[in-house]
Amino acid sequence: MVDLTGLMRESTVAKAFQWIDTHVDRIVEEAIRLCEIPAPTFEEAERAAYVQGRFQALGLHDVAIDAAGNVRGRRPGVGASPGVAVGAHLDTVFPRETDVRVRREGTRLHAPGIGDNSVAVASLLAMVEALKKPGFSFIEIVAPCPTIFERQQKMGDGLDRLRWYCDNSDIRNNAATKGLDIRLHDRIVVGKFVDIERPTYLDGMNAHYQERLGTKYKVYEG
Repeated sequence: MVDLTGLMRESTVAKAFQWIDTHVDRIVEEAIRLCEIPAPTFEEAERAAYVQGRFQALGLHDVAIDAAGNVRGRRPGVGASPGVAVGAHLDTVFPRETDVRVRREGTRLHAPGIGDNSVAVASLLAMVEALKKPGFSFIEIVAPCPTIFERQQKMGDGLDRLRWYCDNSDIRNNAATKGLDIRLHDRIVVGKFVDIERPTYLDGMNAHYQERLGTKYKVYEG
């Protein structure tokens, strides 16, 4: 049996979740594109072709559409552990003539099939992209202590506090980090501020030893 708790502690998994948290807008746009491609059951070929193209663009191996219309791709691992299959169904229950254009109302998306199953397919694509990100990621989380601070401030239960943070925060992606100090009575600025690609530790180690040892060094692939 897979140790899910241990899996969640893996640095690569944590890095993938960080990527997802900072790319919500991109995932939403992907869900909208998918939703607006009609895909009634047994007539999902157009959506399947789109997903096939995305799989190929994301660098998956052995990308293909089988006789049943399923789109498959493979991401090679580096060890001998069993693989993990992740899936999401492409089709919807709505007839082809259904208007599947997405309507936005604030942060809500309205359209037949947006939740079942466009968001899941978009999340699957986002997961593949997140696992590709090289280098190191760092995310800073500000969370006042619920026992001391939030109770003394009479901020209510967990849901009340969540609403307060939502009401008192502004999303400002790419904001200059020098001006993001948290000050009393000011709104809290959140978002994706910096996204820098850096070599992984393994890449750096291989480059160092190749420089020092030349052709005597055998590249370590993990």
